[in-house]
Amino acid sequence: MSKNDPQSVWLQFQQFIETFQTAVIASLSADGEPEVSYAPIIQHQACFYIYISQLASHTQNLIDHPQAELLFIEDESRANNLFARERVRLKIIADVIPRDSGNWQKIIALFSQQHPQMMSLLSSMQDFQLFKLTPQQAHYVAGFAQTYTLSGAQLTEVRQVLAERIAQSKNT
Repeated sequence: MSKNDPQSVWLQFQQFIETFQTAVIASLSADGEPEVSYAPIIQHQACFYIYISQLASHTQNLIDHPQAELLFIEDESRANNLFARERVRLKIIADVIPRDSGNWQKIIALFSQQHPQMMSLLSSMQDFQLFKLTPQQAHYVAGFAQTYTLSGAQLTEVRQVLAERIAQSKNT
C-alpha cells in the first residue's frame, strides 16, 4: 500500500492519536470567545472521554457550546521539521455522561486503570463531569503535502486535501 492509500492513511492516523494521553481542547466561552485548555483523555469505541472539574472554564463551555475541537500534535523535540509537525485537529460534539449511568461507571473504570492514584481521589469529587467527545471530522497533517480530511462513520472516509484543491481549481 502507498502512503496515500486511504487505508494506510487511516491506520497511520489511528496509530498517531493512540499515542496520546492528553488532548488540547478548543472551546467557546459564553460570550463566544475562544478558549484553549487540555485534559487527560481516554479513547474507547471510536470516541474520546474527558473527566474535568466544573471549576475549569472549558467544562461550562462544552455544556453551553458542545461543538469543539481537540488537537493532538507531535512533540517539538521529536519533530524533524517544526513547520510540518504531525498533527490532528478533531471536530467533536461533547455530551455529559450522567453520574448515575452504567456508561459513567465503565468509563471511570477505564480512567482508573490508566490513572489509579488520581482517579481514586477524583472519581468521588462531585464537581467533576464526564464528557463523551464524539468525532465528527478530522484534519490530519502527516507532513508536507500530506494533509487529509477524515469523515464518515469512525472517520474512515479519507480524502487528500491537496488532491481536493487541485480538483476544485480545475472546476473554476
